[in-house]
Order: sequence, then C-alpha cells, then structure tokens
Amino acid sequence: MSKIACKVPVEAKLTSATRRLGRLLDNPAIQMRKWYEPIARQWLETQFRGMGEIRLIVDGTRVVFENQSLMVALAYRKKVIPIAWAWVKQIRRHGGAVKQLVLLAFIQMLLLK
Repeated sequence: MSKIACKVPVEAKLTSATRRLGRLLDNPAIQMRKWYEPIARQWLETQFRGMGEIRLIVDGTRVVFENQSLMVALAYRKKVIPIAWAWVKQIRRHGGAVKQLVLLAFIQMLLLK
C-alpha cells in the first residue's frame, strides 16, 4: 500500500498517505465494480461488434511477498484494457486459478446481460 501511496501527489507524510489510501479503499460507499461494470460491458460489446470476437488476457503478477494481482483484460489494438481484477494472498506462486475463474465468470456475466 505504501508503494502506491508514495505516488499520490499529496504533501502528507508517507505513513499518513498510506492510512488515507487504506481508509478510502475500505470505504463501503465506494463500489468500484458497480461503477465500472457499464464501461467494461460497453468495451466488450464494441469489440465484439467490430471484430466478431473478444480476445482476453488473463494475468497473475506477484506484487509483494504473499500477494498477487490477478487481472482479466481486453486485448485491443496492441493495448491491454483491464476489465476485472483482484488481489489475492498467495503463499506459493500458484493457486490463483479459482480466483481467475471467478473473474472470468464476471466477464461472462457482463457478456450475457
């Protein structure tokens, strides 16, 4: 969290910025998936209408010890557009398959709505 907080342009100390960021992310009023869903659905629909197919990239990246970032992204014109993502606590390098399937189920739900 502190690595992200140090990039935030505030004049507060790093520990203060880290706490602020943590409180923001823990705020139940912030519903990122609900707000992002219409945008992600539009990108997927536009891709399918234009190309007749949707190419997804599934990626798992170790961020810090025992933590992994999982992402499902849309491949679009040599760019990657994140559609769904999650943080996973991992003890070993593998084991994120269940969470990846959950993310892919979310993508499937976007396509079927």
